[in-house]
Amino acid sequence: MKKVLIVAGIVFGSLAAMTTAVTAQVQAREASVSFGKVSQSAVVADFNYSTDALDAVLKKRFADAKLPKAKTAAGKFKKMEGATWTEISNDKMDYYYRLSGKKGKATLEIMASKGYDNFITAQNDASSIQNIKNFMASLESDLVKYSIQELMAAKEQEIKEAEKGLAKAEKALEAAKNDLRKQDEGVNKLRGELEKLKAQQ
Repeated sequence: MKKVLIVAGIVFGSLAAMTTAVTAQVQAREASVSFGKVSQSAVVADFNYSTDALDAVLKKRFADAKLPKAKTAAGKFKKMEGATWTEISNDKMDYYYRLSGKKGKATLEIMASKGYDNFITAQNDASSIQNIKNFMASLESDLVKYSIQELMAAKEQEIKEAEKGLAKAEKALEAAKNDLRKQDEGVNKLRGELEKLKAQQ
């Protein structure tokens, strides 16, 4: 319990900062992106998190939505083929997504196609495009939770390591005390023998 309170105290400052950051709405936008050798319309958003964090959050959300396993597609995109993603649309579509970024910054691009090169845009499916934007905005709170969990796990590990170091130091201190006690006993024994020798003179 004490350990939990310590971790909570350490994390509190970061939690406050992250909670403040989540109020800044993710600005998802429609843009042309490179897909193979052509340009296609996609919804794009930038995040102040690592690609690893964003990837982990995305995979959980996709799994919760029971979307098909993503496969490699052109232009470093991942493709979820023939998916019914009700959060976006009741229509079955192929969804493509790509992550990029560095140094704690990540960019997410999502495209949707009703088959072959029939990619949706705000002109031909405004509702689905808006829903993709809403989905991207909703990722911010998931990223905050994920980051807090990762931070707490890291702090708990630091505490465990510190506890191991403390236990080792306490063991060494106890061993030193035992050695000192033995030395005192040896000195007292020698002192007693010396007194006996003096008495015999």
